[in-house]
Amino acid sequence: MRAKRVSGEVFPVYLTAENVNAMLAVFDELIQADADNYMAKSAAKLKAKVLQHGRTFYDHRECSVSIYFFPSEMIPLVKILLLMLTLMQPVKTDYYPMIGKVKKQRQNPNQNISFSAKPPSE
Repeated sequence: MRAKRVSGEVFPVYLTAENVNAMLAVFDELIQADADNYMAKSAAKLKAKVLQHGRTFYDHRECSVSIYFFPSEMIPLVKILLLMLTLMQPVKTDYYPMIGKVKKQRQNPNQNISFSAKPPSE
């Protein structure tokens, strides 16, 4: 079943030719590693979309590509690119414990909240 697509609900993405080549190379790596994997299937769909629907143009004398992604395509795109980034650059800080603390601090400014990457000791 396909996700319902609403007119006007797209994310325009403008990339240089170099960035598009890098993104498609990442897709190729995933597809070649295991074509039956969920991420590889998403990569194959995204690659086909870029190749079929991307539009080339020149911006400041630089070869560029524009492509419109639907919200249902943005999630796999971000996941794939983050996956490849973490394979190339190891994560040094665990930010998970910090998420949401800024909002809590604004709601209750008298409460002292630590922003260390380690969970608070009990």
